Amino acid sequence: MASRKKSPAQPAIQGILGLGLDQKREDGEKRITQSENFLLVGGSEETHERMADTAMRFDERLRDKGKRLQDASPEEVRDLLRDSMR
Repeated sequence: MASRKKSPAQPAIQGILGLGLDQKREDGEKRITQSENFLLVGGSEETHERMADTAMRFDERLRDKGKRLQDASPEEVRDLLRDSMR
């Protein structure tokens, strides 16, 4: 009996990392925020706040669709992320 090869499963997205690179040295703050699907690190106060707002909107929109991040396609994640940044 010939064995059938399964096509490799597309890897699931496990989380999203947001990096803020505009933090000023004299600021001295270490900003780290974790949400259901995101880990946000660094950035100025304004940048970090924008990343956190985007993460909250993304998590809400994904929840409204009744999905987990791992169940969403990369294209769907990309589109939700773009919509959440507005």
